[in-house]
Amino acid sequence: MTGRFSKEAKGKGIVSDPYQAPRTARIKAQLPDNTEALQKFSRTLICRVKNQTTQKVWSLIPFFTELWKSDKRPVGSDLGNGLFQFQFEKETDLLAVLEKKPYHYAKWMVIVQRWELTVSKDFPSLIPFSIKVQVIPIHLWSEETIQ
Repeated sequence: MTGRFSKEAKGKGIVSDPYQAPRTARIKAQLPDNTEALQKFSRTLICRVKNQTTQKVWSLIPFFTELWKSDKRPVGSDLGNGLFQFQFEKETDLLAVLEKKPYHYAKWMVIVQRWELTVSKDFPSLIPFSIKVQVIPIHLWSEETIQ
């Protein structure tokens, strides 16, 4: 024996498309049971700063804890990379905070959203605004004009 293996033994042969990776067997991952996470984080807000050089999370957590007065203060945690969270004892306290959005700190917006089960690296990313339009002549009052 020469110590050499045939191309079949090595799994080599002519490739029809040299840019296509070899196919691998597919596996099915079992979906996790998220019931516990949904319950644990049901009264949690996730927040993101818009300017990490100016808005320091270590100063934002006590600022918002003081701003959001309630019987039981929310517990804030730094999640890193400009993200932080607050866990509330009562649903009513969380809803009261969400009702008063948007928030800002150091002249920059802070994104505040209710926690949801997501894998997006951009979450949270919404800053809802409401505006009041004044001094529109009555003959122009229509949805089309506002849009």
